[in-house]
Amino acid sequence: MFDLAQASEQCDPDRGRALALYVDAWRAQHPEAGGHAERLAEALRAHMTRAELAAARGDLVTAGTAYLDAGMRDLAVGPLRKALDALGPATSAQRAEATALLALAEQAPFDIEAAIGATLATALVTRGAAAAPHYAHAIRLARLGAPAKLPLLVATAARACPDDPKLEILVEDYLLERNDAADLLDHYRQRFEGAATRVEAVERMRTAGSVLVERGVQPGLGLRLVRLALETTYTALLPDISSHVAAWELLVSHARAQHSTHELMPLLVQALAAPLPEHEALYLTGLGLTIAWRDANDLLAAQPYAATLLDFVPDHPLAVAFLNEIGMTTEPVEPAAPPPPRATGESPPPAKPSVYADDAPVKRSLPANVVTRTSRLALLKPPPPRSTTLRRDSSPIPMRHEVTGPPRAPRTVVPMDVMVELPNGSFFSTVLRDVSITGAFLTTKRKLDIGVVVALTLHVPVAGTLTQERHLVQATVVRQTELGFGLAFVDPDAKLVGALRAATS
Repeated sequence: MFDLAQASEQCDPDRGRALALYVDAWRAQHPEAGGHAERLAEALRAHMTRAELAAARGDLVTAGTAYLDAGMRDLAVGPLRKALDALGPATSAQRAEATALLALAEQAPFDIEAAIGATLATALVTRGAAAAPHYAHAIRLARLGAPAKLPLLVATAARACPDDPKLEILVEDYLLERNDAADLLDHYRQRFEGAATRVEAVERMRTAGSVLVERGVQPGLGLRLVRLALETTYTALLPDISSHVAAWELLVSHARAQHSTHELMPLLVQALAAPLPEHEALYLTGLGLTIAWRDANDLLAAQPYAATLLDFVPDHPLAVAFLNEIGMTTEPVEPAAPPPPRATGESPPPAKPSVYADDAPVKRSLPANVVTRTSRLALLKPPPPRSTTLRRDSSPIPMRHEVTGPPRAPRTVVPMDVMVELPNGSFFSTVLRDVSITGAFLTTKRKLDIGVVVALTLHVPVAGTLTQERHLVQATVVRQTELGFGLAFVDPDAKLVGALRAATS
């Protein structure tokens, strides 16, 4: 169960299943599972699980704090009272902090500003990594009872202890609740630049992007961060990155919902050119076959992926299913009759080239130039956008409504956060499916009328940097499909056009 939890953590984007498996292994007395479960519960803000784990090891202050974080004040009272009874006079700082938490749990009157001041004084005297719990306590007190003090406390704590993981979670939660794109990006940029190694920076980038997508806060920025983490990994040929598959699963899940998985193919080809562990290369090759065959419906582009899968795993079920669809088979080869004896001095006949270097018992009907693993890097390419050869019949998503508008420029899939203001004054946020200098496609289940004009606030990424700019533009709803709505920009200004041209080039 512990091994399955570790595997799930590396593959499952939301990691909830991994946490559940770690907890089950911990309950079954696995010696290492508790630490992993606690770490993941902190990261996922699974406060009730945090409370259970802390209470089991006798850390009653942490258990009570976790209940408070979960909003369960009544459950926090018992552990905090027991903790106060157990704390001796030598632990005056801990007693003061536990007393303040108990007063919050019981909703009893007390001077919260004085408690925060005393905690900050302790943190300043303590300094270094040991000060992080005191800063965390001050932030928690302010969040629960003095929110006006939060901005200054968060900034002070982030400067004093930038690398403490538990304190980082509280700082990140504050920024996520504020949902200010500029502040979030500035915070994450400092985190990436402060990493000790490039591998650590990539891990922080991937984690930050995953949190944004999972929490639904600036998900477009989150998707771009996850992709940038993978691109950096492949370009720099970095060693094994944890949760590499989970990052891909996150990107693919979003792209599949947007019907844009084909846009991931260049990144996938770049990944397969990197020195990946064989199990990850196998996973990505299967993903390439799925996208080229089932998503893009391009049977010709899918053939090298199927051949490479069979090179990894003979009779791989996905590759065999593909071969069956296009009428190619894998068949046993009958043993050849032994050649007749040669005369003395006669040269042996030239050997016939094998389709595979190591496949004597198997015959595969794919062309010889697409089947060996050594040749796959030159052959695994994105499917052509409009291939007509060896293509299954497929109908586009029907357009239910459309109005005639100005000619549309070619669109590029760039995950971009957008705030949409409707004519009645209401707002909603979403991610653009694709965008061009003349318009965009908006993925939403909301009802929009064809011809209506909406106001957009676009967060346009700045090419080559880890920044983005806000641009305002009006747009007319010109068409509707099953996925959402096509928008045509109304008189976009030159700055927006330049920013979009740079972001989509």
